Amino acid sequence: MESVELVIHHGGNFVKDSEQQYINGEVWEVDIDPDLLSCPHLVKFIKEGMLFEDASQFKNAMIKYAVHFKRDIYFYKNESMRVRIKCVEGCPFVCHCSWEERYRCFQLKTCLLEHRCNCKYKLKLVTQKWLEEKYEDIIIKDPTMQHTKLRDHIQTDLKINLTISMVRRAQRAVLERVNLGYSEQFKRIRDYAQECLNSNPRSTVLIKTTRVVPTAPCTFHRLYVCFQAMKRGFLDGCRPIIGLDGCFLKGVMKGELLAAVGRDSNNQMYPIAWAVVEIENTDSWKWFLQLLIQDLGINNSWNWTVISDQQKCTCVFVYGLVHVIQELLPNVEHRHCARQIHANWSKKHRGKLLKKHFEQQTMVEQLRLKDAQAKQDLENYPAKFWCKAFMRTEVKCDSVDNNMCEAFDGTIVKPRSKPIVKMLEDVDKDCKMQERCRQMAW
Repeated sequence: MESVELVIHHGGNFVKDSEQQYINGEVWEVDIDPDLLSCPHLVKFIKEGMLFEDASQFKNAMIKYAVHFKRDIYFYKNESMRVRIKCVEGCPFVCHCSWEERYRCFQLKTCLLEHRCNCKYKLKLVTQKWLEEKYEDIIIKDPTMQHTKLRDHIQTDLKINLTISMVRRAQRAVLERVNLGYSEQFKRIRDYAQECLNSNPRSTVLIKTTRVVPTAPCTFHRLYVCFQAMKRGFLDGCRPIIGLDGCFLKGVMKGELLAAVGRDSNNQMYPIAWAVVEIENTDSWKWFLQLLIQDLGINNSWNWTVISDQQKCTCVFVYGLVHVIQELLPNVEHRHCARQIHANWSKKHRGKLLKKHFEQQTMVEQLRLKDAQAKQDLENYPAKFWCKAFMRTEVKCDSVDNNMCEAFDGTIVKPRSKPIVKMLEDVDKDCKMQERCRQMAW
């Protein structure tokens, strides 16, 4: 037999000891077999006479008790002045806590901790609200965490079963509560723009607003950011090749973030400029490219190359990005992402043999003998946009994919779910971190 020191705490908050979990406060000793320390019903955590500030504190303590011992207890009486907790039918467990006028707080007056039931791993006391309070910090830290990943984390932590719908509702409620002030962020956009200009002279931070009616107040429409340091670094040390791509915002504010990403001398990602727009269409791309051309001072577009995703070059939005580029940069070499072309083409034509014919342009003519329909469908994508044989040599870059933009979109996944000012600050921070890592590598 071994003497185990247990402790009681005013308020009922569990503290984890190196040997056992207990409550800190009043001390007493219990003689118990060390081999039976893992049996919950042999170790007392709660004692009659304990004081609680209010009913909520007592209920939270009992929820922790239920989770720790895996007992499916429930609130038999849940009133403002008294709370009575019972277990399943046939189990003698009962706890009664009510207001005590002498101490001006709640006191545990009945406490029978004996259980004659089996452990349960689906508990009634574990509610959505309790999950919100317990895991709020984790949800805020990673707002884009998948529901299944969050549920697995909670189940591993608590060792109980939870439904994916409860975890989803809890996560959504926390994010909605955090984003209640997202509309106030728009009032700080001009302050953010001015601070960027103060800390980065000769940068371009342009805010576009609109009015529903002439007498209505201004509402946010678009935002364009291009820092002087990144612009100068791109013009001085990077190849004249620009990747264009757009990605959706994941937070309360709906919209898209357009980005222009270059390649440095080591073929690494180099962000140039980005913009927050209402939707990805011809007008928004034209507005973004006009500002980008002005910032980079592109007068003769013959020595420049632009790469974009293939699906954005179709005439979905009246003209499409390809026509915007032809209008603003008539002499530029426009490449389409070959990976996107192959992804679209392979939806109907699968197989390693057909992929080999796609990758080797010299074998495309042989494709007609293998699959005439595949050859006909491939001709819908002009080879001059994605085949290296048609590329110019001035740029000194034979890339036929837009992976740099895809990598940039993946870098800012978490910032895209935040309010606009915080999102812009985090995007700026991520870009500066990449620049710092690039300098350390050099």
